[in-house]
Amino acid sequence: MGSYASRKTHPEIEVAGIFDPDPALHAKYAAKYTLPKEVFYTDLNKMLAAVKPDAVASFTSTFDHPAIVEACAAKKIPVMMEKPMAVSMEHARRIQKAVAQSGIP
Repeated sequence: MGSYASRKTHPEIEVAGIFDPDPALHAKYAAKYTLPKEVFYTDLNKMLAAVKPDAVASFTSTFDHPAIVEACAAKKIPVMMEKPMAVSMEHARRIQKAVAQSGIP
């Protein structure tokens, strides 16, 4: 959520939804960043379907990158991740395949 604090310098960016499987973190972040509970989701696919974001910024563990990219790519939603991109060549190939099949940048 460190990047979330910088949103004030980028008014064109709107945080429309936040996915985290841990509801305890929802309460922590809602209080810390004054966020409404409606922006939090414990299911990534439900969040993507409900919010229909223009893009996704993923700040998850590197191990979870393929699943995030695959979910976003299936809905043609560009996704940005922090490096490293993958924990293995297998994960990197999954990411590459999802991006290539969907045509997302």
